[in-house]
Amino acid sequence: MWRILNATTDGYPQYDYETQPIEYIKDGSRVKLRHIVTDKSLHSHDVRPPVSDVDFQNEVSGYGMTGFPGDINDDWVVVIENGDKRDKQSGKRLRTLRTHFRLRHLNTGCYLFSHKVKLPEWGFEQQEVTCNKNAVKANSLWYVETAAKHLQCA
Repeated sequence: MWRILNATTDGYPQYDYETQPIEYIKDGSRVKLRHIVTDKSLHSHDVRPPVSDVDFQNEVSGYGMTGFPGDINDDWVVVIENGDKRDKQSGKRLRTLRTHFRLRHLNTGCYLFSHKVKLPEWGFEQQEVTCNKNAVKANSLWYVETAAKHLQCA
């Protein structure tokens, strides 16, 4: 589960839902994703991933700690690919379950990518997630599942 933060705000303050107006996440929005449990940022840089050791894929990891604002390698750009035809707003801004989008790494231009390659035992044999410069669209589409926090591969 991830918290989506506005990457253009200094200090990334906690959003006050009771007093602040809603800010929608739109096509082209610059965001940071913070892991709810560990408070680490979704981070990528020009380093090969642990299993898919090819030069068109970069490692993706959780980076930082509570209170650490991070750096440019934590910044992603939302690219809306399509929305639900019955919900015109879902093609313009993120809408739970209805908007399919990609996350383009701001610094390297690669896309957050999930595929069937598994991490070894030290990674609990989970799917390896990378940042792919030649990402197949089907493996780099995401959507918000619940409460605008949880991402699932489409």
